[in-house]
Amino acid sequence: MERWSSVGLGLLFATGLVVMIIWARPSPTNRAETPAPSAALPAASSPSADPEAIEPVASSDEPAELKLDPAATEELSTLPPGAPKSIEFGVILVTYVGAQQAPDGARSREQARSLAEKLLEEARVDFKAAVKQGDRGSVPSAGRLPRGVLEPRVEHALFSLEKGALVSEPIDTPRGFWIAKRLD
Repeated sequence: MERWSSVGLGLLFATGLVVMIIWARPSPTNRAETPAPSAALPAASSPSADPEAIEPVASSDEPAELKLDPAATEELSTLPPGAPKSIEFGVILVTYVGAQQAPDGARSREQARSLAEKLLEEARVDFKAAVKQGDRGSVPSAGRLPRGVLEPRVEHALFSLEKGALVSEPIDTPRGFWIAKRLD
């Protein structure tokens, strides 16, 4: 009897926990009114990306946030035919002031772009050597990544690459500039 009491209490606790989680989530109607605390969406290296599709949104407490136009999101969500469900990629990260997890004393955005363009040229010759010159977080293989994890513009740029290809220009992400190479 004691065993069944423990099982019953465990189920009751789990049910209560699920109810609390569901109850705490905002309803779909409230989600549209409440701005999401999402990271700024980056500029794309994709030729189909429209830079005019991004409009800044100012807030008194927080830094400016970029909001993606729904039409641009739909366009970017359409990957080329034969685009994989997941990819393995390597990345060279170049952080700057204001990027997520940028270290104290990080370089300016302009300096970061200049360095990223220099590293891109080097990566075309030797990707692994260029990775060593990138900031912390640069790796020759970041592992396998499924669709739906990254921001739409970053994901479109990565999943549009051919196997073994390198991006044509640095991708501005919320974490800094990325020089990405699709490995598989």
